Amino acid sequence: MSAVTKKIDELAGVSDLDSKKRFLDRTAFICLVLAALAAPHSIAATQGAGITGLLLWVLRLLFVSRDDLRIGSETKLLSLLFIWSVVTAAFSYAPDISVHKLRSVSLFLIFLFVTNMLRSVRAASFLVLVLISSSMVAVIWSPLDRLIGRGVEVHGLNPNSPLLAAIPALGEQPISEGRTVIEVEGVKVASSQALVDEIEKREESRLKIYHTDYYSTVTVQRKRFLDGDTPEERLGIASSNRSHSWRSAGFYGHYVTFAEVIQMLGAVSFGILISLLMSAISKSNINPRKHWKLLAVAVVVVAGSVLALLLTSTRASQAGFVVGCASAALLSRNKRIIIAGILVLLPAILLSGFIIRDSRKVGFLDSSDNSTTWRMTVYREGLELWTASPRNFLLGVGMDSIQRYSDEWGLFDHGRLPKGHFHSTPLQLAVERGIPALLIWIGFLLVLSRRMFRKCLNLSNESTLTRGLILGLIASLLGFITSGFVHYNLGDSEVATVFYMLMGAGVVLTRDDSK
Repeated sequence: MSAVTKKIDELAGVSDLDSKKRFLDRTAFICLVLAALAAPHSIAATQGAGITGLLLWVLRLLFVSRDDLRIGSETKLLSLLFIWSVVTAAFSYAPDISVHKLRSVSLFLIFLFVTNMLRSVRAASFLVLVLISSSMVAVIWSPLDRLIGRGVEVHGLNPNSPLLAAIPALGEQPISEGRTVIEVEGVKVASSQALVDEIEKREESRLKIYHTDYYSTVTVQRKRFLDGDTPEERLGIASSNRSHSWRSAGFYGHYVTFAEVIQMLGAVSFGILISLLMSAISKSNINPRKHWKLLAVAVVVVAGSVLALLLTSTRASQAGFVVGCASAALLSRNKRIIIAGILVLLPAILLSGFIIRDSRKVGFLDSSDNSTTWRMTVYREGLELWTASPRNFLLGVGMDSIQRYSDEWGLFDHGRLPKGHFHSTPLQLAVERGIPALLIWIGFLLVLSRRMFRKCLNLSNESTLTRGLILGLIASLLGFITSGFVHYNLGDSEVATVFYMLMGAGVVLTRDDSK
């Protein structure tokens, strides 16, 4: 057996198993680690590795042994939620659509997989650290991407500009002053000359436009180019430049997804930082030189995560991060740690307001913001739909059935607002799957929280890393719950995957028999 394979077997806790169990478990564990590496960046790669590992684990249960199968209270509740989701899909107003959505509900299997594949505190810690380390690639890229800039930001459009004459897609917005052209027929452009060159390749071209808070598509006709010697003259603009103001999205392509993932992983990093500070203050069982190096790394990781989160300009995720981290600082029960937490979080909150105003042209708390008024509208509509009949209240209307019946039900201000969802995990569960689904989900969160908090009350015998991970996972859980009130974060596959991985690791870390 090679040294690498031996190390993997030790980490996975399979060294003492027979050859068949060891091979299947080792390979499944490697797949889980690969899924964790991909999770902060690509859902396709994550699901590919995760499904492969899960199938290997199922083969082991079916044909080798199921003696060590663990199904805790949290897994039972998630399984019950899946079963109820199947029932509501059968009774949905649009069963064909709802049945298809069961694929996303089945992501809870990641939680089951993680809680069974990780057999020790060491393995659980390793998985969480892999997630955090991998996320640093996107964290580092976010500010660099801003500095480099992207697209073609247009200024001084004259009335005859072909860009002003561009036809927007149905329900989307046209180009206006200061907007940024990102792509032409899927090809990224970074200068006015490149923009002209790409449009000239065909009679009509679709342009992807970034507005202050969203993207739209417009169609430009080549024949509308103006006469002139420079690309600016032909486009009918006074000037152009690369844009340096947008909502960072990492490698996901959507800023809310990136913000939700970074706020969870950043919160775990914050917990580790708190634990390192606690050990430094108490000076208990530490190597000063090594400890300060680790502390410096933790500071850099937390600072980078905070910066990346700020650049997403996603207020709910930022609020969740603050709530989670503040809770972790309070749970340390150390006055100096609490003060240090305040000194870290307050500047971040102030900086958040500045960045949001720059990238979204709104304040952190702004009642005139379109996204706020939009949410207030869909919240009211969702509650009305949920309570419209006993049938809706109990069974819901079915997952994603609103995509077919929103016009008939008068949702999204009778079609005047963009069609989407209800932007709240509790409300979405209630409207789509009825009151039982909401109660089951709340039960899962309560059981999970109880487990975490009980362990948090007795951390004196834990290592610095384990203590930090538990504090950080509590912060991550509370942040996820907080942002979930105004984001449907459970419905985002990338976010749900990372959440289930983290919480599964948290269950292993808090088991009484974990070593």
